[in-house]
Amino acid sequence: MPVRPIVIAVSSWSLHRTIGQAVGAAPGGTDPGKPAWGPGTLSVLDLPAAVARHGIRRLQLCHFHVARRDKAWFGEFRAALADAGVTLQTLLIDEGDISHPVDHREHVAWTA
Repeated sequence: MPVRPIVIAVSSWSLHRTIGQAVGAAPGGTDPGKPAWGPGTLSVLDLPAAVARHGIRRLQLCHFHVARRDKAWFGEFRAALADAGVTLQTLLIDEGDISHPVDHREHVAWTA
């Protein structure tokens, strides 16, 4: 039986000091745009090319690194991934509470 190669992905969380900004918080979460880890030296749009230069072809993106939630930004991010030959493996959403007894609809809408 052939041995499958190990596929490595990097999470934007592991580069949070390099990216700097925490943006796009869920209802009741952290303040959008808060410079939680300093100013950063790398744009999220430049992240795919940066990880590709290290031979990594898969990326996990944390929700708080999504700069904006409009189609234009996601189009730019998709293009950056394609240009770098990097696959978005996971969009990690670890904020919000879709089981909230009162505000679940707001949290589900934000997650969507």
